[in-house]
Amino acid sequence: MTTQTAPPAGAEQRPAGSQREQAVGFAADALALVAELSDEVSQLKSALDSNRRIGMAMGLVMGQLGVADDEAFDALRRISQNTNRKLRDVAEDIVAQRRI
Repeated sequence: MTTQTAPPAGAEQRPAGSQREQAVGFAADALALVAELSDEVSQLKSALDSNRRIGMAMGLVMGQLGVADDEAFDALRRISQNTNRKLRDVAEDIVAQRRI
């Protein structure tokens, strides 16, 4: 005689089935989670790279104009808004050209 135990709290409830079906369901859930986390990691890496480029551009603006960091960021933001371009693209151009 076998006894069944209740699934852990928070576990998704599935109809009773074979162990193979349960394993396939678990694997599908795990694969979906891995894909979701992979996308999130990619987005975070991209955001980190953009942040670094914006920081470099701010440093160039600070050095060339002799302004504080908040003023440098405001200058980048204004350029971005006035040219209808993303801030990261403006920063990338400034870093590539080494000037504003």
